[in-house]
Amino acid sequence: MIAISNAFFFQAEVEETDRWKHGPLEFIFFDSERHHDRSQAEVAYAAMQWNREYEGGCCRDDECIERLEAIVPGLRACENPNIFLAPRECGFTQLEVMLASVVPTTILERHGIRKQRANFSLLPFGHHNEQPGYGVFCQRAFEEYIWTKLQRSARCRYDYFAKDSPLRLLAADSRYWMSRLFRIALARYETFPPTTHIDETWQSLDELQREFANLNPESVVENFKIRRPRVGGDLWDIDDADECDDVVEEMLDGLGLMEPVDPLLDLLQSNPAHEDFSPIHSWIKEDFERAFYSKRAKVKVVLTETIDEFPAWEANSSSGHDDLVFRDILSCFDLKEQRLLIALRHGKTTSEIAREMGLKGHASVSRKLARIKKRVRSLLE
Repeated sequence: MIAISNAFFFQAEVEETDRWKHGPLEFIFFDSERHHDRSQAEVAYAAMQWNREYEGGCCRDDECIERLEAIVPGLRACENPNIFLAPRECGFTQLEVMLASVVPTTILERHGIRKQRANFSLLPFGHHNEQPGYGVFCQRAFEEYIWTKLQRSARCRYDYFAKDSPLRLLAADSRYWMSRLFRIALARYETFPPTTHIDETWQSLDELQREFANLNPESVVENFKIRRPRVGGDLWDIDDADECDDVVEEMLDGLGLMEPVDPLLDLLQSNPAHEDFSPIHSWIKEDFERAFYSKRAKVKVVLTETIDEFPAWEANSSSGHDDLVFRDILSCFDLKEQRLLIALRHGKTTSEIAREMGLKGHASVSRKLARIKKRVRSLLE
């Protein structure tokens, strides 16, 4: 992945030192065709400019936001500045290209695609030169590769598990891996030093700092600093197999920037079920059945709700807002009430919920749900 220095565009950058306190990394995907009076090139350039200025946090170019408001309504009012825009062209974004850039060439060849460098600003450049379906092939190739990292044992072959098993779903969750891999790219980029090149027309940093201080209150200025743009360069060498492997290991480990993947794997592997395995015979399936049928205790299914740390949604969809509202409402109830709400969200009836709770009738469940609905109504009002 390559980052072009912002020194080609700006003489200095504003950096918000505590920008990650506002929220996690988020992606907004949208098609980069013509929007209203904006051409496709204008739309892509506005998204690139927004992404280039990410270190500024809440301090962004007003004209850029105005151009993007037609594509991403509510962007100006968003409280989390750690948003990256991912323009989709020819059916894929630079994030799919980024995933494929760490996959070994032998796997890419099986999927009929070639490796190329993604650009850090996510500008959809050169997409028309790729074959139809390139983005899907990138996702499938990465899914095949990441499986070898999630299940390092040869006994856990990919086709031994059902397509809808938790482990297969995790491996196929391309947006989850995009978020983690791009977070590593951000960390690597932020180790690049500021450029030492000084153009004759550039103002001194002291002058720029004074101008910034004159335009903003002291409480704002103390959280920002003015510096020269960082140098550019490769965030990792896509042709170096060892370095690509190191990047993937950093992504799995999290480097303290994210939670490691291992606890999630332990959770998904802790309670396997028959439905998790494919019809293909395997020793791991035999081991499971032997252990399962030797148990005398009944298996108890417990519904849990997890919160995605890396939100990603389409620009024309409100699903992200709906998920956040549901999460906030869920936090106002105790564990038993949360399970009832989650069961309802999964489409279960009161009779089904009562049976799972070991009750003879659904009357008590109905009464509890009535109280919960009344409280939710008061919260939303």
